[in-house]
Formats: sequence, C-alpha cells, structure tokens
Amino acid sequence: MEFKGNEAYFLTPTNKYGLSKVEPKNITEDNFTYLTRLTINWEEMVYGELSGEGGIVVKNGMHCGLMAFRDHADDTFIRGCIWAIGPDGNPMLVDKCIEIKEGHDAVFELSFTHIKSEKKIITGDRGHYEEGIYDGDIVDYSTSWFWVGCCNALDSCDENHRNHLLGDVELVGIFGKALEKKEIEDIFKTNRCLPEHQPVGFFDFQKQTPYKVYDESKNGNNLVKFDNAWFDNV
Repeated sequence: MEFKGNEAYFLTPTNKYGLSKVEPKNITEDNFTYLTRLTINWEEMVYGELSGEGGIVVKNGMHCGLMAFRDHADDTFIRGCIWAIGPDGNPMLVDKCIEIKEGHDAVFELSFTHIKSEKKIITGDRGHYEEGIYDGDIVDYSTSWFWVGCCNALDSCDENHRNHLLGDVELVGIFGKALEKKEIEDIFKTNRCLPEHQPVGFFDFQKQTPYKVYDESKNGNNLVKFDNAWFDNV
C-alpha cells in the first residue's frame, strides 16, 4: 500500500456495530507489539517541513508507536515511542530510535514492543533491537485511534502533528502481547500470525476494497481509509 503524504487508514477503539472479536481499546494499557514491513521514501522527507516525520503504525494523542524521521543533521531514524506519566505527575516522551545508515531502498521489518511489568519498550528492525526503561505509567490510550500511514489525520489535529508517511507498507500487525524475538521472526518469515500471538489485527493488504483493508486475523478489525467527507459515518 503506497502512502504519498496524504493517505491514511484507521482503526477505532471500539466497533459501533459490535463486529470486533478483540477490541483495540485497551491493547496499549498492558503488553503489546506492533509489526510492519515497509519501504520509506527518505529522499522526499525534509527536516523542518511537514514531510520530515511520518507515522507508520501509531495510536494518536501523545503518539504511541512507530515513526520515521529525518533530523537537523540530515540523518534518518526509526523511532518507537510511548508517553508516560512520570513520578512528578508530568507527561514525558519515552522513545528508542534506530539510526538508518544503509541505502534508502531498504525493506524494513520493524517491531515495537511494550512490556508493562518491566516498564520497557523495544524498537527492532531485522534482528537489531534497542531497549529503553521508563519511570511512571504509560498514559491512557483507551480512547485513541490506531493509524496506519500517519499519526492522526483528523482535522482537530494540528497539521504539524499529523505526520503523514511517504512510503510503501506491505504488512502491519497489532498484537496484545509482548512477542518474543523468535515469534517476530516467524511472523515476518511466514507472513501470517497464529492465535497464540494474540493478534488484534493483521493486514497484508492483499484483500481490500477502495475504502477497506481486511483483517486477516479474522477479528473483524478491518482498516478503514480515512476520508473527511464521510468518516463520521464509520
């Protein structure tokens, strides 16, 4: 699925028609993992402009998930992040980044894992992992939407924080557990998930309509294409 800087797909916290077997609402309140395979159009990402950072798989608000960005020194990174309420009661960004040093035609196989009991986040790409520990508690994301291809496409979000992606996404998985490294490798190798992986949604973009990408986990959490003209009706 190609993202050219204005497309986005979303998944709401609950399904108003009751079609979701596993609601995404509380997934980020405990252990979770996001996976995605994609290429990124780094050449068109410009630091200081709207294209400088792109959301890949993200829960909106105080953004939680995987993003790509170019910094002031023109270096490129993958970021995995959450926000937490620190011991002083103030929100703080918790992130771990992987610097991209190879050719910009690379195919990334990214993971982002949260382990609540250890207060740990792990950002990974093709067997390389960066870990971070935080104090406090992860913020409440229960009313946040999942987005693929941006951080938040809603008009209520400042344009500077919508962070539309420039790239081509081949696979996305959202899981209600902290996947082991071997499980992550197996999912990328087989392009499928198993019930023991506790999938919330799994998307290979092979089965879709003009406005929907079907959930291959069979949980009914289909991705919906964002369109301001009709999103109030989804």
